[in-house]
Amino acid sequence: MDALGGAPGVISARYAGDNASDAENVKKMLAAVKGEKNRDAAFKCVISIAVPTGAALTYEGECKGIIIDEPAGDNGFGYDPVFFYPDLNKTFAQLTIEEKGRVSHRGRALQEMAKEMDKIMKWIQFNTPGVERMGCQGEKS
Repeated sequence: MDALGGAPGVISARYAGDNASDAENVKKMLAAVKGEKNRDAAFKCVISIAVPTGAALTYEGECKGIIIDEPAGDNGFGYDPVFFYPDLNKTFAQLTIEEKGRVSHRGRALQEMAKEMDKIMKWIQFNTPGVERMGCQGEKS
């Protein structure tokens, strides 16, 4: 989030502590942004597919929104009740699962990956070394 210098970022699930609930994480974030004018925020998702040879394919999805003052909606989890998505005029917690799947960071990353699934499968086959069958100790050939 812009007002928090990128926080909570990758520690979003542990923002208020190792065993914090979603409500505790939201409460801490709302306290931290109280009075801030710039409430711009984004959810980001990165999916990487790696093979033993070290190469990786990476797909990214991002969804931009605004952090609101009070939670709204009963769907979703995490920061969904305070993440307002202007394009649909709802928080993520007010979206249906279908709406969220179309616009969320995870949905977007998966959509990008799905578009290339046939290429991904060929890439995996090309970049994965063949497996040589080794007999078990004491096994007769």
